[in-house]
Amino acid sequence: MLGQTSVMPVSKKRKKPVNKKPKNKKFKPYEAVKQQMREMAHVFPLEMTFAERHKIIVDAGENAAVKFEENYKKLQEFFGRYDPLYLCSFSILYFLGHKEGIDKEAIDGEMEFHSFFVETMQALMLFDKRTQFTIPLGAMAGELHDLLRDMNRNQSMRYSTMGKNVKDANELDPLLLRIEMMGDTLAVRNWAYEPQMKVITFELVELTRDKFTAVFDYDPVALFEVILGLVEHTNEKLNGFLQKLRLVLLEKNYRVMFEKYSKTFNVPIGSEEEQLDIWEKSGRNMKKFKGYLIAHSDFFLTELNTFGIDEMLTLTSYNFEAEKLREIMDSLSYHFGDLSDWDKDHVFLNNPVHQRPFIKLDNGRYYSGVSYLFYHLGIDLWENLLRTNAKLFNQYLLEKGKYLEGKLAALFRKEFPNGKVLLGSQWRCPDTGKTFENDLILLIEEFAVIVEAKSGMVTSPARRGAPDRLFQTLKELMVEPSEQAMRFVEYLKKNPVIHQFKTKSREINEIDASKIKYFIPLGVTLSSLGAIGSNIKKLVDAKITDKKLEELAPSISFCDLEIIFDILELQAEKLHYLARRREFDAHANFQGDELDLFGFYLDNGFNIGETEFDENFYLQLTLKSKELDPYVLGTAKSIKVKKPRLAKTKFWEDILKKLDGKGTNWLQSSYILLHAPFQDQIEFEKKFNLLKDLIRKGKMKNDHNWASFLSGPERRRYKIIGYPYENISRDDRLEMLNEIIHRELEEDIRGIMIIGADLKMPIYPYNVIAGADKTNFFDEL
Repeated sequence: MLGQTSVMPVSKKRKKPVNKKPKNKKFKPYEAVKQQMREMAHVFPLEMTFAERHKIIVDAGENAAVKFEENYKKLQEFFGRYDPLYLCSFSILYFLGHKEGIDKEAIDGEMEFHSFFVETMQALMLFDKRTQFTIPLGAMAGELHDLLRDMNRNQSMRYSTMGKNVKDANELDPLLLRIEMMGDTLAVRNWAYEPQMKVITFELVELTRDKFTAVFDYDPVALFEVILGLVEHTNEKLNGFLQKLRLVLLEKNYRVMFEKYSKTFNVPIGSEEEQLDIWEKSGRNMKKFKGYLIAHSDFFLTELNTFGIDEMLTLTSYNFEAEKLREIMDSLSYHFGDLSDWDKDHVFLNNPVHQRPFIKLDNGRYYSGVSYLFYHLGIDLWENLLRTNAKLFNQYLLEKGKYLEGKLAALFRKEFPNGKVLLGSQWRCPDTGKTFENDLILLIEEFAVIVEAKSGMVTSPARRGAPDRLFQTLKELMVEPSEQAMRFVEYLKKNPVIHQFKTKSREINEIDASKIKYFIPLGVTLSSLGAIGSNIKKLVDAKITDKKLEELAPSISFCDLEIIFDILELQAEKLHYLARRREFDAHANFQGDELDLFGFYLDNGFNIGETEFDENFYLQLTLKSKELDPYVLGTAKSIKVKKPRLAKTKFWEDILKKLDGKGTNWLQSSYILLHAPFQDQIEFEKKFNLLKDLIRKGKMKNDHNWASFLSGPERRRYKIIGYPYENISRDDRLEMLNEIIHRELEEDIRGIMIIGADLKMPIYPYNVIAGADKTNFFDEL
């Protein structure tokens, strides 16, 4: 007799968790801070009229514009009372400084003081001559902090005044997209993690190193060892300063502290009477006295961000002529007063400091308050140098395209050992008569990932939100790769035969399109487009393209893809992410960049039930990438940090590991398993184990029993079956597995698999895996 002991419940829409972190919890360095999923209200309620939305936008911008002018005037007053270099250096230590491995933004949920506040300050202080009054900030420090914060926030909000010229709702989405890009320009710095930026910068410099050296008479690698070396060098100077000050402040007697301070920082301490006078003015309070010494030591902070040529030459392992380095540094520097004619409004979106990040001082040395930015600026600085020679720059652009394609090929071959990676397939489109070239195709089981790569950069006008340049950049880096990938997908679908594609390398790429059931189109960029790049729905809403969602592919930066593939260890997980990434992007409403989205995927595999299709549900994911930071940054420093992982029970993970790349239909089975939410995995294992116990105890009436489990929302359901058996031959077992599939397979089921367990001779985590050939994994977008 046949029977079914229980039917497990369909996954239901889960309540959103509350974003609460333990109060007063002290996080250890490089400890991941969990960012809970948060529902976010729409920027504007769906029922709000255009006129109401328009008024809110414009009013907010005009109010911010008034406040910004007030903020700017106050900042100029600060520059008149204090040495701007002192203010900048003070802000770096006290407003930006943090303990290594501790991320205040991840802990608090927001950042009070952003690094770009210092960048705008360095630019604005170059509008006039330098004031060199040596008086401490003291109680004015808090006012400076709040002023810089408010000024930058008001500047960001004042962009909403562009809405004055918006005539109807159709023009509103493009405007909001421009404002978002402008906001990213202010707030987003490295478009990849610093270790990745450093590697890519040097690899790009190497592409035309010899030709550059022949033209410009110096080694660019040596130059960038100096420029990027200043990041760590500045940190070492700062930590060395703090350590010396810390040792002074450990003393118990104020006279001994005076003497040690004098020797440590090479400053006169005055007579005993003068020392006593300061001690008395401190109320003979050691805490206040230490505050006096700390305030005095703050005047040395400027030196921490100031560099001489000889000092910089120690940062390169190559020979570098001092005069040549000085010549280059002069070209990368401003003097005080150089920006007197610069429009202050342009500082925020086109900060001149990003082109010339140093200030040349009267003593021939160079100051930079933005050395932390050099990993981010490295590629721009390199390409600016190349642009001075058109021929060399064009050669570099060709090499850069090949570089990205080579990096992609190496990445896919490494991460998909069971797949076949083919490059440069040339094919003729019968509709247009044109010949196209596909950058990369991964063939693995019934799946094909069609990749198109773009090595172009996001230009400064695009970052500033200039509509023509921004929209053109988005078309080039997002829409065009989509079109190319989808065009190749459609060609292979319409021609399900064995193809032999020629390549420029004269190799023949053979592709049997009849064996491909699932196509995953993907665009890969070298640079990042931030939150805009991770959301193709925004491009459609902003009418940047007339393509429909189903005609577009996701765009992921190479560096993000590298992180994603490193963390997802199984081939099936990587493929599942790429496939579900496209569906989720099309269905769900969210805010966040690629790694925010990936952080959310690790929580649930994008298995959030009907919520995915709820237009009124908006997910704020902006800080989810913070959960990845400790692993990526800690690992780069050889610190042992626990790798983030996709949420799975041990049983589920062990099944997936055992399946990975082995046996028939391993990828199909893995794909089905990855659609089960974590809670459903727990429930399945519980019911499966219960059924095993009942069979062992002889409490089941039927000869064959199984537990059937439905997973997923109504429009995307999968069925996973647990089948315990004993005392059955291999042939009978096979017949039984086919019988179960026949009974359980329904029209609305996307895929079905059976986990078989032999109760007499159990092999963990399973004895046999079976499934139906009939599958329909991908959603209609």
